[in-house]
Amino acid sequence: MIPSRVTLALALTLVACADPTYRGPRNAEDAAGPAAAVGALDAGSVVRGAAGFDAGFDAGLSVGPVGPSEVAGKDTLLDASGPVVLPMTTEALPDWALPLLGSYATQAYSFSKDRLGIVSVFEELSLVQIVRAEGGAQLHTRLCSMVASSVEDELKLVDPSGLPEVIRQVTFDDAGRWGTAGTPVGYGYERRVPADCVGKENQSIARRDYQAWLTNGTCRCPSSPDAAPRIDDCRVLDLDHDMKPGLTYTDKGKPGAFIGSFIDTTIYAVIGSRSHAVRGRVDALGAHYADLFVDEVAYQLSCEPSGCPQIGDVGRPCTSDFNSLHFVPLPVQSPITSCAQLLMRRAELFPNKAPATPSTCSQQVLTDDPTRP
Repeated sequence: MIPSRVTLALALTLVACADPTYRGPRNAEDAAGPAAAVGALDAGSVVRGAAGFDAGFDAGLSVGPVGPSEVAGKDTLLDASGPVVLPMTTEALPDWALPLLGSYATQAYSFSKDRLGIVSVFEELSLVQIVRAEGGAQLHTRLCSMVASSVEDELKLVDPSGLPEVIRQVTFDDAGRWGTAGTPVGYGYERRVPADCVGKENQSIARRDYQAWLTNGTCRCPSSPDAAPRIDDCRVLDLDHDMKPGLTYTDKGKPGAFIGSFIDTTIYAVIGSRSHAVRGRVDALGAHYADLFVDEVAYQLSCEPSGCPQIGDVGRPCTSDFNSLHFVPLPVQSPITSCAQLLMRRAELFPNKAPATPSTCSQQVLTDDPTRP
């Protein structure tokens, strides 16, 4: 996502389709807890316009809120007016970090455990650039693929092509390690109150043209920027242009699985994410590595067929020492510039096998978990 990532986790609980589900921090500052991630919020990130991997790739990314350091009146959503630059730390790029600069394909693995004790593995493939900026460096990420798998079923993001490119500030410490800022990002919905909803909290207004799923012609204004998104929320987008709310996932059971063999659903959800890289190591040849602090909430909006078995307990992510982000320098002689090219050359770029799925793992509470006291 990850880059700020678009992810759900697998579960076997049957719940009402409108219930929110959660996928929380695969805790990066494990011992410090969620507060350590929150402390990075004002470190900031940048949302870039059409100068990214592909023009028009940025529609639908919403960052914020950024707190008192935000310039008065400045919007926190990338929209038709162009990119929004949020506050960031200005850290000089140390000499030991110079090998980070470049273009990469990345493979991220993370794990999550549900209430039944079932551990799921998530794999995300992305195109990444690390560039000089503001006296330091920024990490630009474009998600190309997300698949989650357990012994029972497999969950897949259907079409990530409409997802925004995410740009995060790179941070450095005195121990020669790097990471990225954990500014909150919304995928599939706006993390702000839309302009035409200001002063109309919890009221209905005319829906957006792309909100075809709202057949009564209206959408509901949120009570605040932090309110949990709902299917009738005016903030919900349609990034994959399938006339369905948010992001579209398929959940397919595995043949012969005890419960999974009955699963065959389509899920529509949006994601709030603070996920970021921690404890990064620099490799002189470009094979950089980092642990992942995954701190995300997945709000399930609906599913098909109606009343279907679906994700009810996304579980809590395993701590960051279980989760990894691997970098592969992109070849100069045969450059890769699109997700399609990356996926075609996957075996060449990532020849190693996936890490073994742990039988269990330590977990951590979500920063934004609305069920937490």
